[in-house]
Amino acid sequence: MFDPTLKPLGRATVGDAIRRQGQRQSTHLAVVQHGANDERITITYGQLADRAARCAAGLKASGLSRGDCIAIMAPSSLEYIEIYVGAAMLGVAVTGVGWKNIADDVVWQVNHADAKLCVVGAERAKEIDALRDQMPHVHTWCSIGTQHPDGWIASSSLFQHDTLSAEESEVTEDDLLLITYTSGSENRPKGVQIPHRNYVASTTFSLMAAGYISPRDVYLFIKPFHTIAGLGSITSLLLVGATLVLVEPVSPSRVLDVIARERITTISQTPTFYTALTQHSGFATADVSSLRQCHTYGGLVSRPMLQAFAQYAPHVEWASYWGQSELTQLGTIGWFSSFDDIPRGDPRWIGVPTPSLEVRVVDSDGNDAELGEMLCRTPSVMRGYHKDPERTAEVIDGGWVHTGDLVQRDENGNLFFVDRIKDVVKTGGMNVSSLEVEDALLQHPAIGSAAVVGLPDEYWGEAVTAFVVARPGHTVVPDEVISFVKQSLTTYKIPKAVHLLDVLPTDPQGKIRKRE
Repeated sequence: MFDPTLKPLGRATVGDAIRRQGQRQSTHLAVVQHGANDERITITYGQLADRAARCAAGLKASGLSRGDCIAIMAPSSLEYIEIYVGAAMLGVAVTGVGWKNIADDVVWQVNHADAKLCVVGAERAKEIDALRDQMPHVHTWCSIGTQHPDGWIASSSLFQHDTLSAEESEVTEDDLLLITYTSGSENRPKGVQIPHRNYVASTTFSLMAAGYISPRDVYLFIKPFHTIAGLGSITSLLLVGATLVLVEPVSPSRVLDVIARERITTISQTPTFYTALTQHSGFATADVSSLRQCHTYGGLVSRPMLQAFAQYAPHVEWASYWGQSELTQLGTIGWFSSFDDIPRGDPRWIGVPTPSLEVRVVDSDGNDAELGEMLCRTPSVMRGYHKDPERTAEVIDGGWVHTGDLVQRDENGNLFFVDRIKDVVKTGGMNVSSLEVEDALLQHPAIGSAAVVGLPDEYWGEAVTAFVVARPGHTVVPDEVISFVKQSLTTYKIPKAVHLLDVLPTDPQGKIRKRE
């Protein structure tokens, strides 16, 4: 039963927080969008709060109510953000669907999330329209753009309503804000349920207290929206009042241009992105003087990449980050200015826990250990996996989240990411961290990127196998690479084979898809 005493000052929700941002800094830029034709669109916090409240009313007029879910499958855009915030104001959860997902995955996720309204980018609306009968829960189909199939509505129609006021909204901090889906492996992805309170009570505060985000940020936002790194980061940045700068499509030349034009202060991306940036011909002459911080996650930082930044942007402060969807993106952060600042010189360093996170490292028997699985406890823990109580019970035990990540903790509390437990190569009775071998490979001057996996082998069980991509202008000789890593790796960790690829398969965030 809804408690009227919670309206609206006695509650803490994402929609209310952005309404208040609209009141306290109405003229401050919330979002700047650079489109494919270099058009520049801006919106202030006052405008965002108003349009989102109109969208909330439009969603309500479309038959949605508190507790429902909508799916958004579209490229990153300002309108995507407006619809997301509008849903938050109404108490409707959002599930982001990968813009390039195959049809079968789209149908599965929309049905699994019980989405009642589906927003689709115009470029794929006709294709998805042919699948409508396979998604019976959806009663309203909406297209971003001027063209849409028969029976659909244009997303612009959602904004043609009087604003939904805070007093008219029955949303509470315990209502779901997001159902974000993890990357699937052998099984279907897991739908992580995240309520409003996780951001308002814990995640956003911790990230700001750790210096990871700031109201002064002009944040280059190039993460795929459908991930927790996407909508999750957008949420925290809007709650603190930063400016988000969107670029679509993304390329090194466009990114370097936008950094200079918008005076970008902060970027957060995977190491593969920064490597591509430094290898671009225009990097040495680009104006990156405004950059204050570069955040990296999802892989090892390479020495050549850091050396290039040290030469042309020595003022940049770096942050190594680890987090999980199950923790509402909360995790660990480590700050450094150069490779020499990294404890033990180990690029697997992921820093220390943020203020709202408790960490244990345990062995296979559950005893505290220096090396073992990382368990986490925090107010930001997910409500659970959507429609999956069994896997929820497997992951959350006594309030602690089993991350599935193998880490090492030193005497100073520094955490080092050893590997995903499922990615550890088991060869000849020994365990090998794929990241340790990748670090050795990346020190070779001809290698630009690397991935190490265990391939089935009758003798070894799994054979340590490397896949590498050459740096521009360099040639990789597999036998010479194996001789090179013998200088730094114990015998059983040395790859049995090195395969050359033109490119490594990656997900939308740039993380390497090792199972491929």
